[in-house]
Amino acid sequence: MVKILLVSVLSACLSICLVASAVAGPDESTFGDLAKPLSEKVSVELIGTPLSRTLDTLSRDVGLNLVIHPSFEPTLSGNLINLTIKDLPASKALNLIGVATQTDWYIQEGIVMFAPKRYVDAMRLETGVYDIRALIESVPNFTGPDLSVDGTLSNTSSGGSDARQSGSYGSGGGGSGGLFGDSGSDLDEDLASRQELVDQVHQLIHSTTGEPDQWLDEEFTINEFNGNLIVKTTPEVHKEIEQLLDVLSATAGKMLMMEGQFYAVPRSMMDEMDGQLILDAAAYTAFAEKLKRGAKANARRIAAARTVCFNSQRVYIYAAKDGTLLSDIEPVPDAAGVDPTLSTAHNGAVLDIKPTITLDGKSVSVSIRSEVALNGKIAKTKHIPVGYAQSKDSDISTTGSFKGKVEGSGSDEGLDKDVSGSASQSGTLQGPTKTGLTGTAELDLPEQEIVTYRSNVRVPNGGAVVLSGVTDQFDAFDADGMEVIFVLRAKIAQ
Repeated sequence: MVKILLVSVLSACLSICLVASAVAGPDESTFGDLAKPLSEKVSVELIGTPLSRTLDTLSRDVGLNLVIHPSFEPTLSGNLINLTIKDLPASKALNLIGVATQTDWYIQEGIVMFAPKRYVDAMRLETGVYDIRALIESVPNFTGPDLSVDGTLSNTSSGGSDARQSGSYGSGGGGSGGLFGDSGSDLDEDLASRQELVDQVHQLIHSTTGEPDQWLDEEFTINEFNGNLIVKTTPEVHKEIEQLLDVLSATAGKMLMMEGQFYAVPRSMMDEMDGQLILDAAAYTAFAEKLKRGAKANARRIAAARTVCFNSQRVYIYAAKDGTLLSDIEPVPDAAGVDPTLSTAHNGAVLDIKPTITLDGKSVSVSIRSEVALNGKIAKTKHIPVGYAQSKDSDISTTGSFKGKVEGSGSDEGLDKDVSGSASQSGTLQGPTKTGLTGTAELDLPEQEIVTYRSNVRVPNGGAVVLSGVTDQFDAFDADGMEVIFVLRAKIAQ
């Protein structure tokens, strides 16, 4: 859940124009006594002009001492510059010269010194500490229950656990799919590890701040300790990191108040809305007052749920009266009994939502998987035959006679003898018989009236949307009939 959050935040960051500082030159606040000459306007046309000659020319024009660092003078003085500068402050002109020659400048004892950019950056490195605990917290999602008969029969005692604990709700019929593409248990969700989230923050900083190759320098470092990033870089890059983390934290740390209400209202009330089902804060207040007054006109609130959640977290609230029913039986072999399967029937409502704040912060995009089960009851029973067969041990015996000749052996070898007599054998025979017990058992067949809401909507901050479903459960209260409506309100926490 948190991986998806960081990717969406990255897109937001790329769409926001972060003002980058100059790629060369110190901050103006450090100019000191040189602030006035560095603000003087200069104009110069440089065509194949060496760096040393360029600095000599500008030194005379603005009265500054511009030199190349002695250690790098042999390698930098001959760098050629092709540049036209017109009416720019001297500091900006020096910045352009630094970019053109891959150098940078700094002030030392009143002297403007040019040197390779990497050398100058190393002199200006600062260490900053940034709290990123809000960005490396793994926020789990929670999938709400399925109140339908299919969901009821998939939640049985033979499953070995309560489906609300195992997270198997939401697909019906024992399937593993859901509206949001999730599968399996909430508790088994593949959440990003803490280190993976820290690495993602590292990658964002590397890819969106500083210059392309700057983070390859071993002098520029990022380390994490106890939820804090310790970053060593230049002041300009520190400002970019602060802007980036401010955007990330503001989005990732946002929380929302979500409220879902189920009402049964006269259809005439919905007709009066004329399809205006998206309500801003003012329109929602007026509609809520109308619902209160509508109590005299048979408007009835069935259920309500409120929750607070993180931005982009999926949550649910389940409020229902559960009942147990006998959904299946299995005869037990060689025993006078059966193995029952018990299921749980629901009569109530579930608010199952995933809200995400839009980039402009003016509305909330919400994925809805909510429903209300009305008047759930055991309306019918089904009789099925059950029974078992017995096995019985039977006694058996056999008798008979025999007659024949026996060949002699030893001294009687070759001499046949006549013999006769009788024999008998007794024992037991095991096997099934038709004897046993038979009868019938009653299975419970629940009936439910359910209104289900599946949608993706955009709710104005502080406002609401209204979804409607037709049922005959409450039609007796109004001659024009009744509709069950779902009023979903969203408010971004300040």
